[in-house]
Amino acid sequence: MKPNFEKWKKPTRRNRGINKLSFMSEKEQTVMPIPTKEKFSLSKVKLLKDGGIDVHYEVTEVIEDESYTNKYHVLSAKDIHPDLRNCFDRLRPIMGRIFNITSFLSLMDTPDMKANQKQKDAARNFADEMLENIKVRGVSLSGQDDNVGVVLTGLLTVFNNQKTAINSPRLNFNIEKYGFEEELENIVCDIENEVYAFLFKGKKAQLELFGADGEPNTLVYANDADNENENDMFPEMADPADDTDNM
Repeated sequence: MKPNFEKWKKPTRRNRGINKLSFMSEKEQTVMPIPTKEKFSLSKVKLLKDGGIDVHYEVTEVIEDESYTNKYHVLSAKDIHPDLRNCFDRLRPIMGRIFNITSFLSLMDTPDMKANQKQKDAARNFADEMLENIKVRGVSLSGQDDNVGVVLTGLLTVFNNQKTAINSPRLNFNIEKYGFEEELENIVCDIENEVYAFLFKGKKAQLELFGADGEPNTLVYANDADNENENDMFPEMADPADDTDNM
């Protein structure tokens, strides 16, 4: 069932009141009034290399028929819940299709290929290996009403184990171009719900420092060598919707 686009609607610029941009640490954020889910709108979220999260969001208040949107920026060092991490992992196949990394799978089902089941299984396994090289780290929402879209950011590990930043084009939920737009919208909706739960309901990771084998838990202890200079790979980008409102 297609999600309700009403949840993505934001006040029009004509009716929008004074915007306030607030930057808060997680400690400062905990003393704020908790907005209802209906008033909360995710703008941007990025997973940090050390397990934390970087969130931009808006809270809309309506006072005497006037809409006021407060903008907030929260940095949290606490690790995210596995449910939120799983949402980002669900974006890997979409990134794979955007960059034609797994496009060969569509050929396996064509009559001309005459591929047997063993060959199809081998192709699927190889595609899964390729998708393991993709890490989606960021989601940036923009636009209003039927023009709501998203840009995905991530890392691709190439054959020499070096990492390169990859950014998707702006993907409009309401324009079917790739065939996965409805699935993408559902995933982004789940991400918004999980971020809200992280910020305001305390839904964070509950991780043991060490696994059953006594080794450090890789979800807690990151390898700095694997993440070297990772922040430099994601420069701030202008909102694509500002210049391409009709995309």
